[in-house]
Amino acid sequence: MPMNIRDVKLWLAGIVCVSASMSGVLQAQPTTAPLMPYLDANGRYGFVDASGTLVIPARYVDAKPFSDGRAAVVADDMWGYIDTAGRWVVKPRYSSAENYDRGEAVARIQVDSNLKSSKGGWIALPNPSNALPWRHDAYTTIHRLDTAGRVLERWKSGDDLRSDKPEKTPAALDKLLGTPAYQGSFVTQFVPPLYPVGHGCEHDTPAKFYAALNRGDCRIVFFDAQARALNSQVYSYYDVSRGFTDDRLMVTRDGKSGYIDSHGVEVIPCTFDAAYWFENGYAVVRSKDRGMGVIDTQGRMLIDFGQGDLMYDHLTYPPTTHGYFVGHRKSGWGVVDPSQNRDVVPFTYAHEADLKVLGSGGTQLAVAARDDKQGWCVLDSQGHTLSCGYKQVASAREGVIAVQGSNGSWGAIDLTGKMILSPRYDERFVFSNGLARVRRGEYRFYIDALGKEYVAPALVNP
Repeated sequence: MPMNIRDVKLWLAGIVCVSASMSGVLQAQPTTAPLMPYLDANGRYGFVDASGTLVIPARYVDAKPFSDGRAAVVADDMWGYIDTAGRWVVKPRYSSAENYDRGEAVARIQVDSNLKSSKGGWIALPNPSNALPWRHDAYTTIHRLDTAGRVLERWKSGDDLRSDKPEKTPAALDKLLGTPAYQGSFVTQFVPPLYPVGHGCEHDTPAKFYAALNRGDCRIVFFDAQARALNSQVYSYYDVSRGFTDDRLMVTRDGKSGYIDSHGVEVIPCTFDAAYWFENGYAVVRSKDRGMGVIDTQGRMLIDFGQGDLMYDHLTYPPTTHGYFVGHRKSGWGVVDPSQNRDVVPFTYAHEADLKVLGSGGTQLAVAARDDKQGWCVLDSQGHTLSCGYKQVASAREGVIAVQGSNGSWGAIDLTGKMILSPRYDERFVFSNGLARVRRGEYRFYIDALGKEYVAPALVNP
């Protein structure tokens, strides 16, 4: 089927799960759940309600769950959108289609032989027929436009969406740069509400400017839009790549790094040999003689610099960890909790790849560690072993951790280590808003967290 079917984003709200198994059409169960995709015995998708009643006939080659009252479905080898009554909202003409999110969806027509002529756009409620077109400047560039055709955001492969509106120096700063004291100065990359004014940098080209920043031979002063200097400090570097995170901007002065806030105040003094951006209230800092540590936005040391064998030479803050750091010191790799400055997983593992902080989408955490004899083990937030023997584990979502059993199939455990879905699926899966899309054999279908399968049993049962 000539389609580019992306990973499903499931925005299905308010699911109430029931435990009865499905047989053809499901047994009636009282619930207020919305419609869910159901794969019938003919290998076509329709939609059932929580009682198992087939509300929208099974006539689609593929389907995604409803969100914002719309569901993306495939008919005639193309994606379109239907409403909860099964009526076409957007007729099938797209090669791929994303779920609706807050009244908008993304769909695209892919022309494999000529990417520059690909078409697609944003579809907005309540007028989904008024799709905003994509513009392709190159093979990897896409623009999102408003109804007047103005470029709102530009996307390049591997980059985040960012504004395509040209940056303009405030008039007061333009005037300041024309005064004798600031001849040769220029406004560097914008980090509003502050404007860094650089002087003494080789800035004939962007490459020279960035090289000058890295060499530390720029003199940078931060101004506001009214050309008022926000402090008297002169810096040689600031975090060009990230700008402000958690209202903190990393700066370097006299060879030492610290942080200023959006008012230009040096809230964390420049005393570190190296510093990195903040993320969720944490930042890694380095001392040349004492290794690495972690601070909060007030500059308090949460993971202090160590000494001797306890010195950290590596600290990483993986995504969705809710504060846990994977680190390394002389004895090996482990996991540390900065909120209590304690080891969650002992620093005895030989490789970073032997550890995973799984997260949970909430405050309860799970950690996985690989053992040569027991395979992957899942640990709770205190480091206590919950269960072992898995070939692989995946990140926790909605209190569910997908695990690969010894038979190579995938199942799921909860955050206590209890098996809730025995390994029987052929690929790793992830839950979102109560549903996960799984594969068994040639069929892909949806399940809920209690193992209820939205598929005709004859398709997947021996």
